[in-house]
Amino acid sequence: MNRYFRWLVVLWVCSSGGALWSQTDTFVIARMGLRNAATYHLVELFQVRGRWFAPDLLYVDYGKNNYRELFAGAGRTMFQSKKFSLANGCYFDAAMGPAAHGAMYLLPWTYMTYQLTNKIGGETYYLPYLPLNNAGTVQHLLERAKLEYSWVHFKLGPGYSGYQAGGNPWQSRPFLTGTLRGGKLGDFEVWLQRLPENKLQLQLRYVVSHKSR
Repeated sequence: MNRYFRWLVVLWVCSSGGALWSQTDTFVIARMGLRNAATYHLVELFQVRGRWFAPDLLYVDYGKNNYRELFAGAGRTMFQSKKFSLANGCYFDAAMGPAAHGAMYLLPWTYMTYQLTNKIGGETYYLPYLPLNNAGTVQHLLERAKLEYSWVHFKLGPGYSGYQAGGNPWQSRPFLTGTLRGGKLGDFEVWLQRLPENKLQLQLRYVVSHKSR
């Protein structure tokens, strides 16, 4: 495992070196899924320096003590205009706990934003899980693809996410999302999501950022 962490250090130094003295935006993201009890917890911390995302650190569990994941990585905005942006990056993911069996993954990710009109825009975020050892399984996660209508302090719209692991069927997860835009206090987003077998899940998502030089 140590060689993968050394690789991450090299990736972070290369990504941050060219923009080390530019303005830094620090983002903190917290998420929780709920049915009868918590279905997952997620916390992410990342910084944006110019076009670079580095470092990017993330923790997730699935409401149980026997499995959790730690991610570390970096990324870069490859293209940006008034209507469209494209960013790519990569995580190293170490799964831990008795149910993890020491699985490790690389997760190259793609993030797109699009602004169709002054009021209508959206985003798409996709990442595959590529195993680094025999304990892992190839997985595909469309974390979100959503389209929203924006007011001054509120956004509302439909979305879709999906998941597939190994040879199992693709699992469709459409959702409805509403976001309260709190300015410096952050954005608070609520998803009402339909899971496979017609189960409903409520997701709470909070994002806050801080700019510094």
